[in-house]
Amino acid sequence: MAELSSKKVDPAEVDVVFISHLHYDHVGWNTVNKDGVWIPTFPNAKYIAHQADLEHFQKPEFRFSSDVPYISRYIEPLQNWGVFETVNKETNITRNIKAIHTPGHTPGHMSLMVSSLDQTALIQGDAFVHPSQITNEEWNSLFDTDPNMATDTRRKLLGMVEADNIPIISCHFETPGVGYIVRYQGKRYWKAAEIKY
Repeated sequence: MAELSSKKVDPAEVDVVFISHLHYDHVGWNTVNKDGVWIPTFPNAKYIAHQADLEHFQKPEFRFSSDVPYISRYIEPLQNWGVFETVNKETNITRNIKAIHTPGHTPGHMSLMVSSLDQTALIQGDAFVHPSQITNEEWNSLFDTDPNMATDTRRKLLGMVEADNIPIISCHFETPGVGYIVRYQGKRYWKAAEIKY
């Protein structure tokens, strides 16, 4: 919120919140507690996630397996406020932003293809959580729900972005978190982009 404030973005100006998946570290900013009530952080936004994730994380074995009851804090209040929407297929969020299903890390994990001025970038959520998975796509995260599917998804994404030299934006990679796939001695590697702020 401090970063948004530093860019002079008022939470009321945000009209769409895209949620790649419903793990705790990706939904914690959805709501704020005001006088004991969990309300949307962005009061004029619709929040979008995949239906398969909602069904998965509302199962009792997942809802109550965390020390923090985060589904009841950061997802269910949005449903109660009528601002939470789910999708179950490739979906255009805007004219230039398309959500694609990239399952494995979670059942409903999604990534975004962003296009503008004949350029495209992939915001890949947690399909990759470490640059080593670019070279070793079969290496899985402890948090991958379906390791085999996660590996298949990584392979498909790597083939796509490498073929078209599409930059990747990664949530958990070291800053700047933006880079490309490069080849060295027949193997794929992550090459961070040089970005000046």
